[in-house]
Amino acid sequence: MSVGEITILPLNDDLTLDMAQINGIVLPVNFSAKIYSQMVQDKYSFVAFVKNPKTGKDEAVGAIGCVLKSDPHACPNTSGLCIASLAVLAKYRSKGIGSKLLNQVIELVECQKKLITVYLQTQVNNDDGIKFYQRHNFSIITRIEKFYRRLDPPDCFVLSRCFH
Repeated sequence: MSVGEITILPLNDDLTLDMAQINGIVLPVNFSAKIYSQMVQDKYSFVAFVKNPKTGKDEAVGAIGCVLKSDPHACPNTSGLCIASLAVLAKYRSKGIGSKLLNQVIELVECQKKLITVYLQTQVNNDDGIKFYQRHNFSIITRIEKFYRRLDPPDCFVLSRCFH
């Protein structure tokens, strides 16, 4: 299935429901309204749309949510950008949407020259996700045991990419 043109829009209050719906379908964790508000405020989050060929309407198919914060493993002495979520609906995967979303964030970070580290946590068994981030020059920097309280396995890897 070809997806046609992919449109990437900055996350705003009107698009948080689209992001929350995608995250709810794809991810094993839920985010609070407060986190979505921070994503909108920090301005490093985006939603991907493709045109439905039957209806002609744009449909949200993926989203990346990022928040500004430091992390003792990835950026202990500076603010970093945490990728809290990157999700693409199953039938739209392997079509470049996740890469477009991630590249949108990376380009913004490179342009602004304010941040040194972009990082994320992912379950240790998320092989596809880990490979995806490694293809985008992220490296595993540590493993945190019992990071997730409600997931099995509960351990995560912290992956990061440094800039500037």
